Amino acid sequence: MTVLEILRFSAGDAQAADIAAAIKRMFTAVEAAAPQGIQYLAAQFDEDEFLLVLHLADGVDNPLTQIDEAVEFRNSMRHSGSPLPQPHRIRVLGNYRLLEGVGARQS
Repeated sequence: MTVLEILRFSAGDAQAADIAAAIKRMFTAVEAAAPQGIQYLAAQFDEDEFLLVLHLADGVDNPLTQIDEAVEFRNSMRHSGSPLPQPHRIRVLGNYRLLEGVGARQS
């Protein structure tokens, strides 16, 4: 069964820049590891709101548990003093080429 999870959370204004930097480090590591069977998206909006979407292909174990920066990011969320955001599985009702060809790498 394909897994699609979404995680949405808020951070204090003071934490938002640190979280954004940690997400960029994590995605650099994920891109370097180039795991197969995964699609992963992170977005920031309203300056202190974040959205993470993870898609795992059928039969693929989550490779993020083996990428140090992803583990560090998860641990930093756990120790932030805020309740740990919980991912939610979602069912896609419609998808027309979402983000196809969009380069997320920005300096």
